[in-house]
Amino acid sequence: MDYIRTHETPTLRRPVMVCAFSGWSDAGQAASAALRYLVRKLPATRFAELDPEEFYDFTTVRPATVIVAPGQREVRWPTNEFFYWKSALGPHDLVLFIGIEPNLKWKTYVNALLTVAGQFDTTSVLSVGALMDMVPHTRDGRVMFAIPWHGHTLVGTTDTPITEPTLEPRAMDEEIAFILETAGQYLHRAPTRADVLSVSVGIRPLVRGASPHVRDPRP
Repeated sequence: MDYIRTHETPTLRRPVMVCAFSGWSDAGQAASAALRYLVRKLPATRFAELDPEEFYDFTTVRPATVIVAPGQREVRWPTNEFFYWKSALGPHDLVLFIGIEPNLKWKTYVNALLTVAGQFDTTSVLSVGALMDMVPHTRDGRVMFAIPWHGHTLVGTTDTPITEPTLEPRAMDEEIAFILETAGQYLHRAPTRADVLSVSVGIRPLVRGASPHVRDPRP
Protein backbone atom coordinates (compact mmCIF):
# COMPACT_ATOMS: atom_id res chain seq x y z
CA MET A 1 0.00 0.00 0.00
CA ASP A 2 1.26 3.47 -0.88
CA TYR A 3 1.19 5.76 2.15
CA ILE A 4 2.84 8.70 0.41
CA ARG A 5 0.81 11.41 -1.32
CA THR A 6 3.00 13.29 -3.76
CA HIS A 7 2.04 16.77 -4.94
CA GLU A 8 5.24 17.56 -6.81
CA THR A 9 8.46 15.75 -7.71
CA PRO A 10 11.26 18.31 -7.54
CA THR A 11 14.74 17.86 -8.93
CA LEU A 12 17.18 18.12 -6.03
CA ARG A 13 20.97 18.10 -5.69
CA ARG A 14 22.31 15.62 -3.13
CA PRO A 15 19.80 16.75 -0.50
CA VAL A 16 20.07 16.41 3.25
CA MET A 17 16.86 15.38 5.02
CA VAL A 18 16.10 16.93 8.42
CA CYS A 19 13.19 15.50 10.46
CA ALA A 20 11.28 16.66 13.53
CA PHE A 21 8.53 14.70 15.28
CA SER A 22 5.91 16.06 17.64
CA GLY A 23 5.66 13.86 20.72
CA TRP A 24 8.00 12.67 23.44
CA SER A 25 11.15 14.11 21.85
CA ASP A 26 9.63 17.53 21.15
CA ALA A 27 9.66 19.21 24.57
CA GLY A 28 8.15 22.68 24.37
CA GLN A 29 7.65 22.02 20.63
CA ALA A 30 11.26 23.15 20.22
CA ALA A 31 12.11 20.64 17.48
CA SER A 32 8.95 20.94 15.37
CA ALA A 33 8.89 24.73 15.82
CA ALA A 34 12.50 24.97 14.62
CA LEU A 35 11.65 23.20 11.37
CA ARG A 36 8.46 25.23 10.90
CA TYR A 37 10.62 28.32 11.26
CA LEU A 38 12.91 27.05 8.48
CA VAL A 39 9.92 26.29 6.26
CA ARG A 40 8.72 29.89 6.66
CA LYS A 41 12.07 31.63 6.42
CA LEU A 42 13.83 29.77 3.62
CA PRO A 43 11.04 29.41 2.36
CA ALA A 44 10.50 25.72 1.65
CA THR A 45 7.81 24.20 -0.57
CA ARG A 46 5.54 21.34 0.46
CA PHE A 47 5.73 18.48 -2.03
CA ALA A 48 4.48 15.34 -0.26
CA GLU A 49 2.76 14.00 2.86
CA LEU A 50 2.02 10.73 4.61
CA ASP A 51 -1.54 9.48 4.87
CA PRO A 52 -2.27 9.47 8.63
CA GLU A 53 -4.95 6.75 8.44
CA GLU A 54 -2.64 3.80 9.08
CA PHE A 55 -0.38 5.33 11.72
CA TYR A 56 -2.56 6.90 14.41
CA ASP A 57 -5.14 6.07 17.01
CA PHE A 58 -7.43 9.03 16.40
CA THR A 59 -8.78 8.82 19.96
CA THR A 60 -5.25 9.75 21.10
CA VAL A 61 -4.06 11.96 18.24
CA ARG A 62 -7.34 13.61 17.39
CA PRO A 63 -8.27 15.47 14.22
CA ALA A 64 -9.41 19.06 14.73
CA THR A 65 -12.43 20.91 13.37
CA VAL A 66 -11.65 24.48 12.35
CA ILE A 67 -14.11 27.24 11.41
CA VAL A 68 -12.78 28.62 8.12
CA ALA A 69 -15.76 30.87 7.31
CA PRO A 70 -19.20 31.64 8.79
CA GLY A 71 -21.16 28.38 8.70
CA GLN A 72 -18.21 26.49 7.17
CA ARG A 73 -15.98 24.04 8.99
CA GLU A 74 -12.96 22.03 7.94
CA VAL A 75 -11.57 18.83 9.44
CA ARG A 76 -7.80 18.90 9.79
CA TRP A 77 -6.14 15.55 10.24
CA PRO A 78 -2.74 14.92 11.86
CA THR A 79 -0.12 15.94 9.31
CA ASN A 80 3.22 14.48 8.24
CA GLU A 81 4.58 16.76 5.56
CA PHE A 82 7.67 16.92 3.36
CA PHE A 83 9.13 20.22 2.14
CA TYR A 84 12.04 20.97 -0.16
CA TRP A 85 14.38 23.93 -0.52
CA LYS A 86 16.90 24.47 -3.30
CA SER A 87 20.19 26.07 -2.33
CA ALA A 88 21.46 28.74 -4.70
CA LEU A 89 25.08 28.39 -3.57
CA GLY A 90 25.74 25.24 -1.56
CA PRO A 91 26.20 21.70 -2.89
CA HIS A 92 23.19 20.32 -1.01
CA ASP A 93 19.48 21.04 -1.18
CA LEU A 94 17.22 20.37 1.79
CA VAL A 95 14.30 18.05 2.44
CA LEU A 96 12.44 18.94 5.64
CA PHE A 97 9.99 16.57 7.28
CA ILE A 98 7.63 17.69 10.06
CA GLY A 99 5.52 14.90 11.50
CA ILE A 100 3.99 13.32 14.57
CA GLU A 101 5.28 10.22 16.31
CA PRO A 102 3.04 7.36 15.14
CA ASN A 103 0.89 5.27 17.46
CA LEU A 104 0.90 2.32 15.07
CA LYS A 105 3.14 0.64 12.47
CA TRP A 106 6.40 2.33 13.36
CA LYS A 107 8.41 0.21 10.91
CA THR A 108 6.07 1.04 8.05
CA TYR A 109 6.20 4.72 9.01
CA VAL A 110 10.02 4.74 9.00
CA ASN A 111 10.15 2.85 5.70
CA ALA A 112 7.87 5.46 4.14
CA LEU A 113 10.28 8.20 5.23
CA LEU A 114 13.24 6.30 3.85
CA THR A 115 11.39 5.75 0.58
CA VAL A 116 11.18 9.51 0.10
CA ALA A 117 14.82 9.90 1.13
CA GLY A 118 15.91 7.26 -1.39
CA GLN A 119 13.84 8.81 -4.16
CA PHE A 120 16.10 11.88 -4.12
CA ASP A 121 19.41 10.11 -3.32
CA THR A 122 19.52 11.83 0.04
CA THR A 123 23.05 11.93 1.44
CA SER A 124 22.11 12.18 5.14
CA VAL A 125 19.01 11.90 7.32
CA LEU A 126 19.12 13.95 10.52
CA SER A 127 16.57 14.18 13.32
CA VAL A 128 16.01 17.17 15.60
CA GLY A 129 14.74 16.66 19.13
CA ALA A 130 14.28 18.36 22.48
CA LEU A 131 13.92 16.91 25.97
CA MET A 132 13.16 18.57 29.30
CA ASP A 133 16.08 18.48 31.72
CA MET A 134 17.89 20.63 34.24
CA VAL A 135 20.99 21.86 32.43
CA PRO A 136 23.20 24.03 34.64
CA HIS A 137 24.99 26.91 32.99
CA THR A 138 26.48 28.49 36.10
CA ARG A 139 30.23 28.70 36.62
CA ASP A 140 30.20 25.89 39.19
CA GLY A 141 27.34 23.77 37.83
CA ARG A 142 24.57 24.82 40.22
CA VAL A 143 21.07 25.16 38.77
CA MET A 144 19.39 28.58 39.10
CA PHE A 145 15.76 29.64 38.73
CA ALA A 146 13.98 32.94 38.18
CA ILE A 147 10.24 33.19 38.91
CA PRO A 148 8.09 36.30 38.31
CA TRP A 149 6.09 37.19 41.44
CA HIS A 150 3.78 40.21 41.86
CA GLY A 151 5.83 42.51 39.66
CA HIS A 152 9.14 41.30 41.07
CA THR A 153 11.45 38.34 40.43
CA LEU A 154 12.43 35.56 42.81
CA VAL A 155 15.93 34.29 42.02
CA GLY A 156 17.77 31.41 43.64
CA THR A 157 18.92 29.17 45.00
CA THR A 158 22.15 28.12 46.68
CA ASP A 159 23.25 25.28 48.93
CA THR A 160 26.15 25.96 51.27
CA PRO A 161 27.20 23.29 53.78
CA ILE A 162 27.51 24.43 57.39
CA THR A 163 29.01 22.67 60.36
CA GLU A 164 26.99 24.27 63.14
CA PRO A 165 23.28 25.13 62.71
CA THR A 166 21.89 28.33 64.26
CA LEU A 167 18.42 29.30 65.40
CA GLU A 168 18.40 32.31 63.06
CA PRO A 169 20.27 31.41 59.87
CA ARG A 170 21.43 34.26 57.67
CA ALA A 171 22.39 34.34 54.02
CA MET A 172 26.11 34.59 53.41
CA ASP A 173 27.49 37.49 51.42
CA GLU A 174 29.12 35.11 48.95
CA GLU A 175 25.76 33.40 48.31
CA ILE A 176 24.04 36.70 47.52
CA ALA A 177 26.96 37.74 45.30
CA PHE A 178 26.80 34.43 43.42
CA ILE A 179 23.06 34.77 42.72
CA LEU A 180 23.43 38.39 41.56
CA GLU A 181 26.40 37.55 39.35
CA THR A 182 24.66 34.57 37.74
CA ALA A 183 21.32 36.37 37.26
CA GLY A 184 23.17 39.22 35.58
CA GLN A 185 24.23 36.85 32.79
CA TYR A 186 20.61 36.28 31.76
CA LEU A 187 18.58 39.34 32.76
CA HIS A 188 18.27 42.45 30.61
CA ARG A 189 20.00 44.48 33.33
CA ALA A 190 22.43 43.00 35.82
CA PRO A 191 20.98 43.33 39.35
CA THR A 192 22.95 44.85 42.23
CA ARG A 193 22.64 44.69 46.01
CA ALA A 194 20.47 47.80 45.82
CA ASP A 195 17.88 45.77 43.87
CA VAL A 196 17.56 43.12 46.60
CA LEU A 197 14.32 43.71 48.52
CA SER A 198 14.42 40.64 50.73
CA VAL A 199 16.37 37.44 51.27
CA SER A 200 14.96 34.10 52.37
CA VAL A 201 17.24 31.53 53.96
CA GLY A 202 16.77 28.28 55.81
CA ILE A 203 18.50 25.11 56.93
CA ARG A 204 17.93 21.89 55.03
CA PRO A 205 19.00 18.82 57.01
CA LEU A 206 20.93 16.23 55.03
CA VAL A 207 21.96 12.70 55.89
CA ARG A 208 25.67 12.72 56.63
CA GLY A 209 26.40 9.18 55.49
CA ALA A 210 24.88 5.80 54.76
CA SER A 211 23.26 4.14 57.76
CA PRO A 212 23.75 0.42 58.29
CA HIS A 213 20.03 0.23 59.13
CA VAL A 214 18.88 1.71 55.80
CA ARG A 215 18.85 -0.51 52.74
CA ASP A 216 20.23 0.97 49.54
CA PRO A 217 17.23 1.09 47.12
CA ARG A 218 19.44 0.97 44.04
CA PRO A 219 19.66 -2.35 42.23
